Amino acid sequence: MGAQRFSVILADITKVFFGGAFSAAARLVSVAALAYLLSVDEFGQLLALIAVTEVVSKACEFGLNHTLVSLHAKYPDVAIGSLFYRSFRIKVVIAALVFLAAAFASGYAIEIIDITGTGFGHYLFAVFMGILLSIHTFSSSVFQAKRQFSKFAVLNASVNLLRAVLIGSFFIAGIDNFNALFLGFYLPVLVSLVLSTAFALTDIRKNSRAATVPTTKEILSFAFPLGIVSLASIIIQRLDYFLVSFLLGAYSLGIYGLASQAATVIPLINAAIVAALLPRVAALQDAKNLFAFRRRVINLLPAVVLAGVALASILPYLLEVVFDQKYMAATASLRILVIGFAVNMVFNQLALVLYALNRTRVLAIFLLAQLVGSVVLNLLLIPRFGIEGAAASAFLVRIAGVALMIGASKYMIEKLGNGRRAIF
Repeated sequence: MGAQRFSVILADITKVFFGGAFSAAARLVSVAALAYLLSVDEFGQLLALIAVTEVVSKACEFGLNHTLVSLHAKYPDVAIGSLFYRSFRIKVVIAALVFLAAAFASGYAIEIIDITGTGFGHYLFAVFMGILLSIHTFSSSVFQAKRQFSKFAVLNASVNLLRAVLIGSFFIAGIDNFNALFLGFYLPVLVSLVLSTAFALTDIRKNSRAATVPTTKEILSFAFPLGIVSLASIIIQRLDYFLVSFLLGAYSLGIYGLASQAATVIPLINAAIVAALLPRVAALQDAKNLFAFRRRVINLLPAVVLAGVALASILPYLLEVVFDQKYMAATASLRILVIGFAVNMVFNQLALVLYALNRTRVLAIFLLAQLVGSVVLNLLLIPRFGIEGAAASAFLVRIAGVALMIGASKYMIEKLGNGRRAIF
């Protein structure tokens, strides 16, 4: 990876990084305002609904965002518009199936995640908004695929920026009604959906050209392991929400959820960095460049750990300043989660090597193993240690994942360099 190419990648990362940073900051402001205005129980119920939305969004995404980006990177002659429309038709079918499944399981879901106080209407609305959010991110990915990272960064950040404005207005006005704040969190998705879809369709029509397009079967073949990856990732991230709510109740989820949401600033920023890297790393075909990328990522690990420790030291004090004693029980969990999420940045970036090598099935296997480990650890640790047990589970699963990915990425690239196919 030459110096000139690296400088271009760094410029792209910088654009998306700042977009991700603004988005993460806006999300944190919105969540902090909600936690301040609502009771701890109400905040816990809202977080459970938000977790439902995020899981539904990733289920509907089904890896199609990364498929669009990766296929366009590998086959630049493929018309982005044709690929977009064909993938979108798949998304519509998946979204319909997800909605029907979520509606059918609503009774069990509402009881298990302890949102009986909000009811069926709130649950179904959260599911529907998850579908719309997946369409918004899919439309935005057109600009990621075309490496128009300024547009991508703005559209990606728009949901959280609008949330900060709307919920901030409620905060200033002293509005603490649950339903008003619930709508304030979700309505920005509609505005961002309109913007991203309009921009994407305009750009596609303006730059349309004839080209060979992968068949639906080929798209699904590429997307399926990515869909498993995407769904397993969000379930790993939100499994602790559901189990804390189920085992300990909405109040405990409110406490733990604030710690998790504060720590989630790190994954949000990292997701922006990965989004900038994906189209470039996915196009790499030789072992030398992949090893160079892997080396740069691993060399960042000590700095990432130090930054995580520093952030873990600062955030609990900010928690006390903003909320006084209301959420002080979240302090220990916050420290554990921040360090775990910081280290996990390496996992997400090294996973791009598997995209470049078309080994997404391996990534799916890793994440499914992490998911099983997360279930076991949460069930063992939450009843004994409470919300700190959930945080410890999240930390241990991520540390194990990073260690596994460091070894697996080296093995895969070495096989490529030797001209041999990996056994996976």
